[in-house]
Amino acid sequence: MRSGKSGCFSAAKPHPRALLGYFQLGVKFVFMIDGEDRESFEALVEWAYGTLPEKVREQPDFPGIQVVDEPPEDIVTKMAETRPWPRGTELLGCYTGIFRTKRSHLQLAMSPDLIFVFRGPILRCSRGDLRNEVKRVVWHEVAHWLG
Repeated sequence: MRSGKSGCFSAAKPHPRALLGYFQLGVKFVFMIDGEDRESFEALVEWAYGTLPEKVREQPDFPGIQVVDEPPEDIVTKMAETRPWPRGTELLGCYTGIFRTKRSHLQLAMSPDLIFVFRGPILRCSRGDLRNEVKRVVWHEVAHWLG
């Protein structure tokens, strides 16, 4: 079994205007995004990756970056169990793996380190500068990986 930690980036409640572009289904808000918008968001994540220092990007063990619509419920539940999690808080990104500062050459990696960027929460919490906010999440999760 892999021993390790994960680091996640969260933000407070969404900006009131962030709910524009959503529709209510029961009590949940469901975000509607088409294929072109998905590609645009993924291009922002790729751009944010490109802003990292070359020395960091070229590390042979740099984790993969995965864009996901919403954080899995089990990650949100686990986060709420391990630390205070104010109601309405959004999970914007998450690093899963072993921090570089905690690694040992004796450890056996069972799965690759990954950085998850959660599209829906970032869009809901956006306060107008989506490009900068995506960059901040990517850099934050890379910082977790670096330890």
